[in-house]
Amino acid sequence: MGISYLIFMIADMVLAIPMWKIGRKCGQELPYWRYCIPIYNLVLLCRCACVPAYILFAAMGVSVLVPIVGLPSSEITWLISFLFFGYLSSALAGRLGKRKINWFILGGLLFFIPLFVFGFDNSMPQS
Repeated sequence: MGISYLIFMIADMVLAIPMWKIGRKCGQELPYWRYCIPIYNLVLLCRCACVPAYILFAAMGVSVLVPIVGLPSSEITWLISFLFFGYLSSALAGRLGKRKINWFILGGLLFFIPLFVFGFDNSMPQS
């Protein structure tokens, strides 16, 4: 087990805390450890934002297929990640009663900041 794996696992466990709090706000009474599983935590976040999980898997699939087609993979993968995380952040913002466009841009660039804001503020989901 390398040091990079250990750093990744610690970061994942820290980022799972606001995801778990968002899930509890949105009515998902699931244990914390479920939010520590890397891909499954994004599926649970999609459920909180009322976003179909197939969008996550479509974004992952396109990111995997880009190098096969011969396109510049780093730029395309960054763009797909920006769009997915921006869309997920704006959907969460809309569900929590916040302005969507601000959170789309911030969520696309730095996804962990909206997670901590949504997880630890006093906003509650709108129907």
